[in-house]
Amino acid sequence: LSTSLALKAVEFAVRPPLASALPLTVFIQLAFALPLLPGSLGTHQAACVLALGAYRIPPSEALAFSILAQAGHVIMVCCLNAIAFIVRRTPRDPVSPLPETEPPFPGPEKPR
Repeated sequence: LSTSLALKAVEFAVRPPLASALPLTVFIQLAFALPLLPGSLGTHQAACVLALGAYRIPPSEALAFSILAQAGHVIMVCCLNAIAFIVRRTPRDPVSPLPETEPPFPGPEKPR
């Protein structure tokens, strides 16, 4: 979602073909496999510049796209984490204790 919004936001001088979406996604995912900095800062940008450079997109436009795409991704992850945190923090009904029953297998004898 964030990648498609970033593609709409950046006005490319040369419009990349639709077929560039798959190599771009592969390059970005490979960049996330290289944990050089937190949040893949820098590796994400390099992957986008390399992938879009193959389609003759200028490096400045590819860099603008990568920054917008990563910012959208970070914002989306933060919002989803905030929602999960709020949902997990809401009080729920206490779980009723299980009824006392005999154990299914006899345990060791208790001393008398």
